[in-house]
Amino acid sequence: MERKFYHSYSMVGISVPDTASDNGQVLDAQDPLADKKSELAACQRWVEDKMLKRSKAFEVMGAMTLNNLQTGLPGVFRALTSFSVLFTEVLDTICTRSYAIK
Repeated sequence: MERKFYHSYSMVGISVPDTASDNGQVLDAQDPLADKKSELAACQRWVEDKMLKRSKAFEVMGAMTLNNLQTGLPGVFRALTSFSVLFTEVLDTICTRSYAIK
């Protein structure tokens, strides 16, 4: 009967006094605090893992963006320069013809 009584309280860590330590209480394997601590530790590991993955993803994204800018911008500037040259030639031709008409 006594074992049944203490077994019903095993979730809170109380054991039979004969098997207890000096203070009369022993934490068993089903201690809810230990369960919560292990669950908390698992969650902390999960969060740290996700933060590490996020940090690496930002590193990769930054490197890819920089690489794309370094390879893409010179082409954009060449295209802009050639457009400007053509536009200047067209405007020069238009202005020359308009002055010739007067």
